[in-house]
Amino acid sequence: MSLTGFRILAGILIQAVLILNIFTSTSQLLRKATPPFGFYPSNDKILAVLEDSSRVTLSAAGGIKVSELESVEVICDLYEAGDIVKFDFLDRSRTFTREFQLTRFYSTFHVFTQLAIAAIFILVGSFVLYKQPKEVAAFIFYLCCTGVAAILMMTWGTAKTEPVWSGDMNRAIFHLAYGMVPVLFVHFSMVYPVRIDRRMRFLLIPLYMLAVLFFSTNFTAWIYFHSSPNSGIISTYTGFFDHSRLFILLCVVIAIAIFIYSYVKATRVEDKKRLLWLLTGFLVGPLGFVLLWVIPQAFTGEGLVSETFVSFDRNGKAHRRT
Repeated sequence: MSLTGFRILAGILIQAVLILNIFTSTSQLLRKATPPFGFYPSNDKILAVLEDSSRVTLSAAGGIKVSELESVEVICDLYEAGDIVKFDFLDRSRTFTREFQLTRFYSTFHVFTQLAIAAIFILVGSFVLYKQPKEVAAFIFYLCCTGVAAILMMTWGTAKTEPVWSGDMNRAIFHLAYGMVPVLFVHFSMVYPVRIDRRMRFLLIPLYMLAVLFFSTNFTAWIYFHSSPNSGIISTYTGFFDHSRLFILLCVVIAIAIFIYSYVKATRVEDKKRLLWLLTGFLVGPLGFVLLWVIPQAFTGEGLVSETFVSFDRNGKAHRRT
């Protein structure tokens, strides 16, 4: 089989995997659960706003101690909207437990907007690969687009699936794409519109190795938590995931630096125009996403803008806020 044929076959297989899992992932997102009360971080603890507007400390969810927003989200992923879950609260020196019926995390409009955006990425990537199947840059661009689509489609959803392994497979695809896409962007910056010195491309080896490491640790921690939920494992899982967010920042900065380097070195006007468009896109897109969402979440548990804004959906929500 020729290299071009291999790329086309690989592209078809990747799309087949996403399509086969799209129904499970959509169901997971539609049934993803969140507490019906508002909650937000405050001095290394979580404050909950109950229906009488009182503010109390949320100390445990589903019998598991929590101290950060993402811990609550991960625990709720063990359930689905409509389930009854016990929450423990601390009000000054008084502790009490209450049961709440979980509500939906995402609106229907939000979920299908995500799917529509993912479809656009897949179509754009497929079109480029179809037009230039012999170009390595076209194949890497296709992988970038498909990876972004996988992140959108397979993002954290309820783990209550039948069979159970189908939900775990979707989370595996998400973590694999989350680790690989940033490196693919760096790879793309090295081959389009001009190829940089071959020696600089050795940087890809440790980056791809780190991507595999983050995928392995994130997914392994999730499997351990899913099989035996406890506060220790959940902290490990969210900790690994936070480090993978910093890895995204590193890759975005490297890609932008390479584009700037290529722009300075380029001699053809056409190449400079392409690089300027790519650099502008990176500054507005990936870098904006990292600075406004990824990095703030790593340190505070929430983005500077809501997930609603990131996904072009005014009805979605990352966490209920008051």
